[in-house]
Amino acid sequence: MEDGRKHATHAVALLQLREWLGRIPLDLVSYHTGIDRHTLRSVRDGNPARREVLVALMELKKLWINAEQCGGLKSARDAIRRSRRDYKNGGGLRDLMLREKKAKGVG
Repeated sequence: MEDGRKHATHAVALLQLREWLGRIPLDLVSYHTGIDRHTLRSVRDGNPARREVLVALMELKKLWINAEQCGGLKSARDAIRRSRRDYKNGGGLRDLMLREKKAKGVG
């Protein structure tokens, strides 16, 4: 195959997707999509990837941009900080458990 694809199910990401991946933290994308960071780096660098990976990334990109334009995200940094804070807190599970302990009178 002349375009460098490994298989018929592989394709190279569009330039806009690769540029977007260059602007946002790949660990955040990996956390939300379940796609390995090495795969994300490979896509960003212009290497072929499975089409379903590229579709998932395009959908995430659309959601991200729409949220930014509608004011849902003040900026990419706010989203990153919120995601990392939620990850450290177990998605709020730790706070919920502490509130339940206090409500029961334990602790």
